[in-house]
Amino acid sequence: MPQYSLVRVALLIIYFLTSGTSENLRCGSLGTKDTCRCVVKFDEVTSMAIVEAQCQYLELQEFPTPVSEEVINSLDVSHNDLEQLEAADVSKSLGSSLISLSFCHNSISDIENVFFDSFPNLIKLDLSHNYLQTLEPKELFDKLEKLQDLDLSYNEIDVLPDGIFASLKNLRKIDLSYNPLYQILQDPTALTNKLQINENLKYLGLDNVGITKIHAKCWNHFKALEHLSIADNPLDEVPQTSDTLEYLDISGTNITNLHENDLKYPNLKTLKMSRMENLTSVSAYAFYNLGILEELILTDSSSLSEFSGVAFGGLDRHTFPRKFKKFDLARNRLSSLNETYKFIFQELDTADISLNPWSCDCGVLWMKEMDAIMMRKSDIRCSSPNDMINKMVVELEPKDVPNCYPGIYGKKSHQTALLILLMVVFVLIVVIIYLCLYSPSWSIKIGSTKMSPDSPYSINNEQI
Repeated sequence: MPQYSLVRVALLIIYFLTSGTSENLRCGSLGTKDTCRCVVKFDEVTSMAIVEAQCQYLELQEFPTPVSEEVINSLDVSHNDLEQLEAADVSKSLGSSLISLSFCHNSISDIENVFFDSFPNLIKLDLSHNYLQTLEPKELFDKLEKLQDLDLSYNEIDVLPDGIFASLKNLRKIDLSYNPLYQILQDPTALTNKLQINENLKYLGLDNVGITKIHAKCWNHFKALEHLSIADNPLDEVPQTSDTLEYLDISGTNITNLHENDLKYPNLKTLKMSRMENLTSVSAYAFYNLGILEELILTDSSSLSEFSGVAFGGLDRHTFPRKFKKFDLARNRLSSLNETYKFIFQELDTADISLNPWSCDCGVLWMKEMDAIMMRKSDIRCSSPNDMINKMVVELEPKDVPNCYPGIYGKKSHQTALLILLMVVFVLIVVIIYLCLYSPSWSIKIGSTKMSPDSPYSINNEQI
């Protein structure tokens, strides 16, 4: 480590020990208003303590320039009124020291083609929530060879020149979400061949970019991808990408069913599937390949009424799940959930099955035992039968479902069968009595039978 870095770290340690807080450390004057504040914070990217200048909500219209000699590593000018970025506004000392720069929530629509040449050491750049329509020229990012994290989400970008990201050899995270990129991404190899995004990418955000299909070739070079978010796109199938994936968000897509072959991700830890209006069922073994899943969020899907009892395959402690901690099935159309899921729920930290139209029969009673982990218990209510509508499932009593407690009430089916049997016996007795009293063949009274003269019991045959 260079001597300068050692001295810097030592000064920062002394600062922490003497002040106990970074609240009052100031940067001097940044721009026309002496209101920017510096704090010492831990940076996750560099794993070091850095000085951040916080200049949010100051109504700035120009890039701030420091007048002090304070070394600043991170600059946050988010939530201001910047409309364009010009290189002339950047001081050389500030540009060379910055490793993190945030412009989010401004009104930026234009960037001078050499603006980013002033930041050769930049590692993180946030341009989200602006009015950018294009990034030109293609050399715009050429000097940012150390850049690892680039956020371009929530702009109006519909034009990207070929090779725009070619110089970003260390890029690990890029978010292009909420930009109208559907024309660009029609090419099956647009991400790699056209835009030349680094193949060692770990995080890719493509939410709501208008793509209808992602060709398998799109992922050929992303062998290290861990986080993929493609929510709110009109996709009708789950993308097949690297098996290194740990996070997948397919919320808001047009997928109708989930099958075993859709989710072959043995390293997946988080799966989000919310707002899937066309999803009607989760088939058997749909999640069978997700052996180390930690979170499953499947919510707000108004057509989802079927969740297979073996969606995770056979459930035992030696197979699946091993690390499952969060299960969210809130706000769907589920009326039942097989009692086999009791095994999964026993291993969870939290579960949310609220605001589903539960059918309160014997099949939901196992949920009462999961009271400790249930979230929003007051919203887990019966939708049927009619005499139990709106009752809380976790508060059901034996008298509410007597058929489920044969030891107390006897099974209703048994009671019905016994009643029918008694009725049959009664009818038979009535029929027999009727036949005995009124049928001609059964009505010969005792003593009315005449004995034949030849009968041995006849009086005429008596011997005197």
